[in-house]
Amino acid sequence: MKCVRKSGETYPNIEIIILTAKGQEENRIEGLDAGADDYIVKPFSQKELFGTLMLSQDVYHFKQEKRKQAAMNYILVYLD
Repeated sequence: MKCVRKSGETYPNIEIIILTAKGQEENRIEGLDAGADDYIVKPFSQKELFGTLMLSQDVYHFKQEKRKQAAMNYILVYLD
């Protein structure tokens, strides 16, 4: 899980989806706590993977739009 955490720090704009055979609740929690955006357990169907990818893309665009809106809502004034 260290690689997930490091990837998220190095590439914050990339969505991380874990594909694994480890399906226990503790494994899922560990993966998500490490910074994964989603966690899919094998075996999975193409429809499930595609749906997850599409949802992940929608969430990414939503986050980007929120960041733009937040940036537009603030004006910084520096007083000397």
